[in-house]
Amino acid sequence: MAGEILYHFFNPGDLLIETIQQISKKNKIRKAVVLSFIGSTNEVYLSNLTMGKNKALKKTPIKLDKALEIISMTGHIIPLEANNIRVHMHITLADNNGHVIGGHLDEATILTGGYLFMEILEQGNGANYD
Repeated sequence: MAGEILYHFFNPGDLLIETIQQISKKNKIRKAVVLSFIGSTNEVYLSNLTMGKNKALKKTPIKLDKALEIISMTGHIIPLEANNIRVHMHITLADNNGHVIGGHLDEATILTGGYLFMEILEQGNGANYD
């Protein structure tokens, strides 16, 4: 229901983006905003923008294989053409020394658990979530 706050606990081994896509499909979510997400991960794929030659923007892939705290994640689910959706998330991570890294999240594997609070803005029928 639009305006509803959805809560979901992520188990160790869950894939963050994939699980949000599954939650969206199950609840027929077309638009939503992540209010809060905290947890931990041990495998993260980011793709951050960098300026290439001739000031052309390109994505630089980053893979992190170590225990990290997810100290923040924000993003949204938006509708696309042909009843598709896009799960677009940005994440902030900290290592055991307190060093922080973040950026556009492609995927992450949950280490010990995670807590999602998401506000549903629009639901509908017939969405293609694949």
